[in-house]
Amino acid sequence: MARYDPKVLQRFADALYFRANLMIVLWTLVVAAAGGVAFLVANDALLLLIDRATAGFVGLGVGAVLGYVIGSGRAFALKLSAQVALCQKQIEANTNRGGASS
Repeated sequence: MARYDPKVLQRFADALYFRANLMIVLWTLVVAAAGGVAFLVANDALLLLIDRATAGFVGLGVGAVLGYVIGSGRAFALKLSAQVALCQKQIEANTNRGGASS
């Protein structure tokens, strides 16, 4: 029969935080790259009066901000799940401490 192990909850919470932070980074990079390409294509198609490098950098910047916002929003649920696990771990620690002194 499996026994309670607080280390499992800690590892689970750590893994969730790692995935959440990775999600933010990946969304930022992917949407930044897509934004850069989109601005380059739009600049060429619309014959805008800015050079290609400027259009690419503006697209990267806009995409990076948008990707960060999207990634942060999606990572929030993972961080919340990690906090619930850590809260359960702390409740168990407090309960065991209280029960031992009674």
